Amino acid sequence: MFFNRCKWNGDQLVYDKELFSKYYPVIEKFYNDKISKMDAWFYWYCLADAQIKANLFEEASKSIEKGSLLAKKLSMPEVVQSFNKLRDRLEEKKKSL
Repeated sequence: MFFNRCKWNGDQLVYDKELFSKYYPVIEKFYNDKISKMDAWFYWYCLADAQIKANLFEEASKSIEKGSLLAKKLSMPEVVQSFNKLRDRLEEKKKSL
């Protein structure tokens, strides 16, 4: 999947935000299909990560909340901490735009 978000700049492969935004609907469908079959925290984490990269901040916030809630119900403090770090990354990105 990494190569679907990159382009050649003449010297090397570089991350291309525009390509990622175009590719995002494929990612969203994939994780929504997974979530519909198994509502698991790790799918919410991956979906939120992709939403942050696609600048879909409101959606990312909701995904973080859903995944974090699942992790709390399962008594997984390390995972909750990972969601907190993801939330921090979301806030940092919102401020940088």
